Amino acid sequence: MISEPHHAITVNIATSGHTLTIMHLKILSIAKGSVFRFNPYSCYYKALLSNAATSALRLHQRLPNVQLNREFLALLLMEDSCHYLFYSLIYLFSHPITLVLLPIFLFALLHSASYSITMLDRTRSVLASAFCCSALQCPCCPKGKDKRETR
Repeated sequence: MISEPHHAITVNIATSGHTLTIMHLKILSIAKGSVFRFNPYSCYYKALLSNAATSALRLHQRLPNVQLNREFLALLLMEDSCHYLFYSLIYLFSHPITLVLLPIFLFALLHSASYSITMLDRTRSVLASAFCCSALQCPCCPKGKDKRETR
């Protein structure tokens, strides 16, 4: 039997598969950007590739139906994910420049932290609802209020 917090995490992962994949790619970007000193060429290209994959997945989420017309191209070029994809592809086919990884690293760090906070909030709300009503004087739920009023 799966406990409540584990079930909540499993449900969140199942419902947000693309987001989880994007988070894993961003963590890969962070890892490759931070261990740049071990094998600089390999880490540089892997960080750019993971950023390009992240941007492509996010672009696919935002514009799922590909069309070959002017309106779609205008929408495509207005998306920030398209700009990040172009950024990664431009520097992927050039000589490695260490400073190129700084925005990728910071952007990945920001989004990974944001997603982690979201997952923790979802898990915390499930934990609060599972354990909250066991207290006799719970101010946050109707069961606790009913218990206090009947006393």
